[in-house]
Amino acid sequence: MEIPDKAKKLLDLIYDFSKLENSDRVVIPLNEIIKAGIETNYWDVFSDFLLRNKFINNYHFCEGAGGNLSLNIRAVDELMKKDFFMDGFMDPDLSNHVVVIYDLPNKKDLTNSSAKFLEKESTLIINNKRIEIPPLTNQSNLCKIMFSKAINEIIDWSEVYDDITGLEADYTDSNRKTIYDAMKKVNERIASFGFEKLFVWSDKTIKRIY
Repeated sequence: MEIPDKAKKLLDLIYDFSKLENSDRVVIPLNEIIKAGIETNYWDVFSDFLLRNKFINNYHFCEGAGGNLSLNIRAVDELMKKDFFMDGFMDPDLSNHVVVIYDLPNKKDLTNSSAKFLEKESTLIINNKRIEIPPLTNQSNLCKIMFSKAINEIIDWSEVYDDITGLEADYTDSNRKTIYDAMKKVNERIASFGFEKLFVWSDKTIKRIY
């Protein structure tokens, strides 16, 4: 099952705010949700979709600082101390704002996801969800190579290039971009199913994180 486009936009927004807040409880101004292209009358429909399919644990609607804050959310004065409320995201005065509070699954649930790659079917299976990868492509070859390595094993991009092409890598930006683009496409494909990225690129190396 793929996530509808608007639900995917909402999930991406939730993940972005979660990274800013470094928390599994995310507070998003409703106007930010609307700016992301989710209409006022439908944000709760897509929130319900994410809840039903366990991409989020719960969500609450809260109107202004005087709204129902008996939701086990941190006190407003504590929230306002966080970098999350920087200019461009939310005015520190919550009285004129409507916010939506999302509870995400614990981050460990994501990073400890069960993942495997079926080479013959060119299919990733993550937490029992099947994600097809275009066969006989750099994407499928990347998955084959990375699943032959240990989780968090750091691999130089040139090693992956050598294995995919059968050639010794020339250390050019073009060849390096070939591997980076394949990784990016796989991560985007996985994200469309609501999972965190599988591969991480750092200083011309790549690793699989689950």
